[in-house]
Amino acid sequence: MKARGLRRVNKRVKRLVAWILDCYDDSDTILVFTGDIVDNGSEAEYECARAILEPLAERYKLLFAPGNHDVGRMGNAFASSLQNNFQRHVVGELMQVPGAMTATNRMAELYPYVTTTKDCVLIGLDSAHDEEHLASGSVGARQRRRLDALIEGATAPVVVYVHHHPFVRRPWLAMNDAKKLMDLVRGRVHALLFGHKHRYRTWHNRDGICRVNAAPKTSKPRRGTKTGYCLSELNIDGAGLVTFRNREFFLGRRE
Repeated sequence: MKARGLRRVNKRVKRLVAWILDCYDDSDTILVFTGDIVDNGSEAEYECARAILEPLAERYKLLFAPGNHDVGRMGNAFASSLQNNFQRHVVGELMQVPGAMTATNRMAELYPYVTTTKDCVLIGLDSAHDEEHLASGSVGARQRRRLDALIEGATAPVVVYVHHHPFVRRPWLAMNDAKKLMDLVRGRVHALLFGHKHRYRTWHNRDGICRVNAAPKTSKPRRGTKTGYCLSELNIDGAGLVTFRNREFFLGRRE
């Protein structure tokens, strides 16, 4: 039953990948994934995920923030070997960062991960590295210091993306240093993107940020639909104008 379920989910994601390829023919498109690419961080899961997502990597730039399920069994039991799987398969192969293709753990060097375009600066954070609080997560003092300096030195609009949800209050989900992170980005960045809670929500001009977006679970239909999926599209021009829309995709039949 579990194997059949996984095949069904993978089939859905493949169809979503095909839809994205059909919708966006601009090679300047950047796709941001806010974590939980796999369920238990295993080598086999990453090989499967890489095979499904490689068509996207061949056309677009892909950016990933690691999630608790990417580096921990069941999202709770952190393992350095699983973190290295993420580093090699996701950062190395899908994000195409050559220095990540090593058994040496380089995650602390790689994140914050900075991507500069002609219109904005994207900064990815690793909130899934705390062995004691993996499900709730934390950015940590080192990354926060670096983030502060990057925002201060940016000459273009800044987009920050991270896995853990900074507004959740449940103890097992709440980001441990959410307040410190929000104090850093409040009124200083143009967009803040995250996931983890598996529930879509968006805020406009929250905490002085033009757009704050919580991503849903990509492999699961949106609440209230049987086959509906949603991709959040963010556009930022060189003047800092932020526009946002949702693009909906329906599989067309009940699976």
